[in-house]
Amino acid sequence: MKMNNIFGALMTASGLSDKSQNHLTIEDKQKAVSNLIENFLKPAGKKFPEELVYRFLLTRGDTLGGMMRNFVGVIGERKFIRSLISVLSIQKKEYFWLNSKSMSWIKKSSDDSGIENDLKGISWKNEENTRTLIMNTTIPFVGKMLIYAY
Repeated sequence: MKMNNIFGALMTASGLSDKSQNHLTIEDKQKAVSNLIENFLKPAGKKFPEELVYRFLLTRGDTLGGMMRNFVGVIGERKFIRSLISVLSIQKKEYFWLNSKSMSWIKKSSDDSGIENDLKGISWKNEENTRTLIMNTTIPFVGKMLIYAY
């Protein structure tokens, strides 16, 4: 507990993610480490180093899993966008895309390489209606009724 150079690893071994540590007081962190020591490391006896490493890797592995899910989600989103743009281009449909940085709608250009990195939304017309797809947006709720923007 008094060794500052391993306290971070002890917090991780106690099950605290990096994100959760930002929301805890030093007293909360110390209590979590104390609980780790009392409930898991002391009962492990001479095998406490293995228990400590196991608990550390358990928390870190979950963090890595979350990072990989986020990475796979980003790649999937970009592939979906490229596929949708390809279909619209093959059908010779004009589209507009919402730039996530400027939050402005930009008309389709002849060079659309890399727009999947900055695309927040895409809009096109079919035979009768305008279709708009907005990505990664929280839809606000009003009571039990959803608010939709068309």
